[in-house]
Amino acid sequence: MAEKEIIEPLTKLGLTMYEARIFTALTTMKNATVREIYHKAKVPRSAVYGVLEKLQEKDMVEVAKSKPTIFRALPPAQAMKKLELVFYTAKKQATKMLEQIYGSVSSTAIEEAVWILKGKKNIDDKINALIASAKKEVIISGSSKDVLKQLNILKPNKRKKIKIQIITMEEDSNDAEILEKWGEVIFLPEMKEFSGEEYKKWKMTMLLIDRKVAFYGVSYPVSRDVFEETAFWSDGHAYVSYVDISFRQMIKFGKKYVTKKKREGACLI
Repeated sequence: MAEKEIIEPLTKLGLTMYEARIFTALTTMKNATVREIYHKAKVPRSAVYGVLEKLQEKDMVEVAKSKPTIFRALPPAQAMKKLELVFYTAKKQATKMLEQIYGSVSSTAIEEAVWILKGKKNIDDKINALIASAKKEVIISGSSKDVLKQLNILKPNKRKKIKIQIITMEEDSNDAEILEKWGEVIFLPEMKEFSGEEYKKWKMTMLLIDRKVAFYGVSYPVSRDVFEETAFWSDGHAYVSYVDISFRQMIKFGKKYVTKKKREGACLI
């Protein structure tokens, strides 16, 4: 197994590069002196003692008081549990302190900031986080398949407490029965100016959470089979108000459209 394949996950767990190299070297040797560790781990000799002390503090390395001093690594599973405990303890402490700082800082200076996100994973993570944060109301617009996937982030006991309105194009109405189990569904007609083949590849998602946070995301082709994902979100009053008004107008128009279709005897589903 290549050294990089071992070292990289260890550094992701919080070890420095030197700590990861020395622990890996000790694991392969079971017991070793500083001289042996130095030759095996390819770490500067001046750094070996300090790194070994850090690994002892993490309870990943044991030392025998002999001449010369002998070190050995804990069994991997045991060492990883120790490292995991250090990692999560540090995470808990950092989160607590950062939350205190975050809550005490005034957001007045950036009240109207609009934040930009790039990349599918970042955008999907943000959508999930926003929907999961909802307390009273979620209004969401997008393709039926995307909406269903995104709403699944809500836990069953939370769904009943939140008013959910879904705005989607009539062409996605095959999923209407499933969508209606989540909340009120408002169908919008496809606008002619956006009905060409070039626009069918575009995917848009809009969100309004508790009338406090607004999100707009779009996926569009930049070349053949290559798509770019960009999103904007804000909890600023101006941006949220704009999205809120837009949603209310879409809902109002959609309800009139559905009423008209029913009156004309058309089948929506």
